[in-house]
Amino acid sequence: MIDYQEMLKRQQQGLALIETLDEDEKAIIKHYCSLSAEAVMQMAKSREAPTDEAVVNAFKNGLALGLQLMIEKGEVK
Repeated sequence: MIDYQEMLKRQQQGLALIETLDEDEKAIIKHYCSLSAEAVMQMAKSREAPTDEAVVNAFKNGLALGLQLMIEKGEVK
């Protein structure tokens, strides 16, 4: 089962890691995030999907990647 406190802890750890990067690396990540957001919105528009659905799906995928979630026996870990 997903543990909310564990998710927050991992998010804070990720943010702490990002802060260790030099400014050039931070700029690259910021640019990548901007491009990704633009692509998500374009895809939603082309599929005539609601914006909120596109944003939720993007966050869901980002959380799964960023938090390194796994599915074991049908349970999210």
